Amino acid sequence: MIYYSTTKSKFLQLLRERLTYASRENDGCLVAPHFFKSYEDCKKILSGTENKQGWIERYNLETSPSTRSRHKKENPVFDLVLFGAIYSDFKRELINLPDFENLENNDFSMCEIWACLVVTFPKHFYKIKENGTALYDLSNKGHVDQINKRIKARIPHAERFKDIRGVTVFDNYTFEKRKPKITDKQAEKAYQRKLKEWEKEFNANPNTPNKKPKKSTPSKHEWTVCLSDKAKQKIKDSLDHLIHIYGQYKDKPEVFFNNVDRIHGFMSKYNGHRGVRSDIGHLYRNFKVEFEDKHLKSLEFVLQGHSLNLSYMGQLKDEYKHWGGNSFHKKDNLELMLLRAKDSFVQG
Repeated sequence: MIYYSTTKSKFLQLLRERLTYASRENDGCLVAPHFFKSYEDCKKILSGTENKQGWIERYNLETSPSTRSRHKKENPVFDLVLFGAIYSDFKRELINLPDFENLENNDFSMCEIWACLVVTFPKHFYKIKENGTALYDLSNKGHVDQINKRIKARIPHAERFKDIRGVTVFDNYTFEKRKPKITDKQAEKAYQRKLKEWEKEFNANPNTPNKKPKKSTPSKHEWTVCLSDKAKQKIKDSLDHLIHIYGQYKDKPEVFFNNVDRIHGFMSKYNGHRGVRSDIGHLYRNFKVEFEDKHLKSLEFVLQGHSLNLSYMGQLKDEYKHWGGNSFHKKDNLELMLLRAKDSFVQG
């Protein structure tokens, strides 16, 4: 299947979902990331040419969800996640009105596209026997090489796939499989506490009760988006800068606070996935300890309310369904994704 996005947040979320769904089914998952500098290059690779088969046909990307699910029981299946954007230095006033009747007549010369092919396969497909022992280790390069050979035996010109844990996205993000935020025991304890509070409220006023709390089970397969080493170092350097300059601007607190707000603003622009917030929180706690050790003052006292606020990543909406131009075509596609990207760019 093909998934379209016009924001980094949605692109990362779509990739994370593919990984999580595979983990829940005990399936394996590998990726092949690509970047296209132009719409023409992307179109050629997806649709193919007279002499070369395109990705859509090669990987059967337009199959229905039910067919995909049926094939996955025995064979590898493929998905494609796309992200369309406009060159950052392009002038908004040069973007023309869209042509919805003939989509390919639109000007997409200012567009760039990130793509990630995802292959998902049943457990028996990536079982590797070593010294008589069955192994399922996708972090092992040798095992991944074996899986690529198996894929190529079925699809001769298939791309080379790799483990997602070795991939950095947009220079700033990686994917990791981390422990759930809370354990089963903690979830049960929280549920019992909320249930008792609800029962107390219900007994006091049975006519207008709040909704009864529902029991939830923490996910055992928690893939999340995290910060890359490069992004972590960038944040650490910025926080170290605050430690260094505080002593220089004791008599000019407004200058120091301007730097604090600037760096807090820079940190808050990272997408608010749980792993990203966790990484920033860890770096910020270390910064607090180092700041207080060096200046012998509480960080909260020094900042005087100039606190760091990180965004939370909620469930993002289906872009095409909630876009004003969705009435022109029944299904989303590459051209419509790029028209949405142009639309968002113009709106700022």
